[in-house]
Amino acid sequence: MFKKSLVVLISAVLWTATPALAAETAAVPQADAPAASKEDVKAPKKADYKKPSEEAAKTAKEADKVTNKFDPQTYTCATFSQDMAAIVKGTDAGAAERIGIALIWTHGYYSAIYGTDESGPLNSDTIGSIAEEYTEYCKENPGDTYSRATNQLTSDEE
Repeated sequence: MFKKSLVVLISAVLWTATPALAAETAAVPQADAPAASKEDVKAPKKADYKKPSEEAAKTAKEADKVTNKFDPQTYTCATFSQDMAAIVKGTDAGAAERIGIALIWTHGYYSAIYGTDESGPLNSDTIGSIAEEYTEYCKENPGDTYSRATNQLTSDEE
């Protein structure tokens, strides 16, 4: 029940917070491209980033407000656990947004590492499984950053 409630809450918050993104995402055709291997997935260097257009910069600024400045390098397991508790209690509206962004970020990371066939679709079952995995890990490792938790969880699965 908790997993399903969490996923419904996260989905509602994210899709209502970004209706234009939801409409654009729904209209994007899905390609049947093969999954990339770990060797194929390389983050671009900062020097490779080009300056965004005015429209892209404005969209990014708005997205930054919605994400509550989620940064996997600074967001900790302790904060993740507090946010999960706040969602259950209904005491912090920003918690649902942070958790939603964290879980979607994680799904994207897993998709890049394992490919979409193995990581599964972005749906309530997959997001719920990721939430459970991080909840357990973060109980044991509250001082870890979300990024470190992700590295640990992905290295354990290989």
